[in-house]
Amino acid sequence: MFKEQVARAPASARPEELAILDREAAARGVDRDELLAQILVKANSFREIALLVGAIEAETRATIAALDESSETIEEDVIAALLAAQAEAEAAYAEALAVINKPASDN
Repeated sequence: MFKEQVARAPASARPEELAILDREAAARGVDRDELLAQILVKANSFREIALLVGAIEAETRATIAALDESSETIEEDVIAALLAAQAEAEAAYAEALAVINKPASDN
């Protein structure tokens, strides 16, 4: 999270912090601006997946709460809702992981 804060507002970073980022950027073969851009891409992916998990959980709870408990298919309906949530979460996670693990040279 610290790197994200610096990447979002590099002007507020201390010179010592920027010097350390410059070292990392040089070691990665990019300039500071490119490193900060890479940090933001990854940070955004982490944030989006965290937010999405919360939304999926709330939607799934609402779907299950709305089911008719006296229905003969209640168990199957609950399982279907949970499986749909799981599939959506796994797909989103795979997408985010692909962005996070993308080599810097591909950005």
